[in-house]
Amino acid sequence: MMARLIYFQKKNFKILYKHLTNETIYVDIGAFYGPTIFYSSQIAKRSFGLEPDPVSFSTLEHNLIFNPGRNIHVHGIAVAAPDDAGYIQFVTDKMGNGKSMIVPDLPDERKDHFEAAGFTLPFLFELWGIKFEENPVFIKISVESYECRLLPSFHEWLSQENIENLTILVTFNPQIRACTAMEMQGLLKTFKLFSHVSCIDGENTLPITTETSLAEFEKILENQNCFTKGGKHNVLLAGGLQL
Repeated sequence: MMARLIYFQKKNFKILYKHLTNETIYVDIGAFYGPTIFYSSQIAKRSFGLEPDPVSFSTLEHNLIFNPGRNIHVHGIAVAAPDDAGYIQFVTDKMGNGKSMIVPDLPDERKDHFEAAGFTLPFLFELWGIKFEENPVFIKISVESYECRLLPSFHEWLSQENIENLTILVTFNPQIRACTAMEMQGLLKTFKLFSHVSCIDGENTLPITTETSLAEFEKILENQNCFTKGGKHNVLLAGGLQL
């Protein structure tokens, strides 16, 4: 298990090294203990880390003391879709294990659980003064299956922005929960905003166009073995609108 974790992180570091510059604003949604944000802060202009799990966040803050980097800002909050913004319930097998999941209601079985404030990403970008037209932006998302709900919620926001210099690295977790048909439709709409979409595990550009239907989208993902089954899969979204 440790070898798989290290391999996963190594792939992330290679992607970050390729896409980050000294002008990039880096946003880490699901920062855990901070491995990627501390790496990114050595390159990026400003780095923001968000981690709602109080145990993981405490460790992240502790690590920040010994690895101050440059212009690192960490917050013990979550990023939420607009309909979920507010105080959000999380469950996990063990606090601090990096596997906290957003749930609408607490389960009956005994599990660790906690509550955290959830804000929309457009709100946080406005609060932090992040503007797509001023700096390249790289967003890393690792949210234990909530990506199925979060990414579609970005469509309305991003469709009104110049995202030519935006890159998103998102981890899908079909082994936890597969995206619903409605969520897949929302993902497709968001994916269509980008000029480059690739499944990192296969490293092949997905042939998605503005005309791609949901059935075609699902077939493309199946052919590329991209977040349709199995374990974690990384998807990279880069570049501007496909006009």
